[in-house]
Amino acid sequence: MKDHTVLKKNAVVASVAHLVAQLAKCSNRYLASSALLFALSACGGGGGAGSTSSLNTPAPPNAGSAVATARETVLGTGFVELDVSASNRVVYLSTSMTVPPKPPATGTLFLWPGLQPGGANYMPIDNGVLQPVLTWGRSCAPGNQPVSYSSWWISAQYVNTVGQATNFTGCQGGSTMAVDVGDQLNIWMYLRGTIWTQYIQNVRTGKSVSYDIDLHGQSQNRNIFMIESYGLRPAVEVTFTNTFIQFANPEASACRINRRGLNDTVSAPVYYGDNYCYVQNMTLRSW
Repeated sequence: MKDHTVLKKNAVVASVAHLVAQLAKCSNRYLASSALLFALSACGGGGGAGSTSSLNTPAPPNAGSAVATARETVLGTGFVELDVSASNRVVYLSTSMTVPPKPPATGTLFLWPGLQPGGANYMPIDNGVLQPVLTWGRSCAPGNQPVSYSSWWISAQYVNTVGQATNFTGCQGGSTMAVDVGDQLNIWMYLRGTIWTQYIQNVRTGKSVSYDIDLHGQSQNRNIFMIESYGLRPAVEVTFTNTFIQFANPEASACRINRRGLNDTVSAPVYYGDNYCYVQNMTLRSW
């Protein structure tokens, strides 16, 4: 686990060098280009090209096509889900969200994108969730949490309340980061080997937090975006923008909405490139 603070240019250069070194050591192609291209652009560099497609700029979303969408389930509030088949898996997810206004000082709110298993090597770890969680109030997450209701805060977490496997139970995660209303948070979740990395950056401050966990090859198949509330139900709205999901193998039929909340609005997903799914906007509402 690494706890990043202020993202400065020299740190970005080091990160790029580290990513390139890691890519040179492994033959998998699952470190998607978006994270690396972000780092390169921050240094004033270009997209470049490499020996794997991970280093190539994917085709822009408008070069793809909207997938013919089966009727999605409309149920509840503040919930959007896209799934990949059990024989495939998700290897990368990136998205951005803006911190909403402060709710009343009561209860707990969790706003998050996340990945859950549903394919290979499901057991013995069982049903945990990889989730960078924007929180209002207290939670079971480790780390120094701000005074309750003084501010929103976020951390990268792994939560498993049903499994019994050693080292994969309860609430785990990295350092916490207090954020202000209106802050844009960029989020990356990516797989290298069997290790999942979550990385969160506050665009305004440049500060970031992260968390790594080795899930021993357990496939992540469910992409979930959620408003989760306990003890209150305020009128909260959050929009996830420019969401990219990469599958291990091509699967155009997976680039569709399986479920959304009654008042949630979602742009038509676009399948493009080799195995990418892009959703421009997802607005979740708690009412």
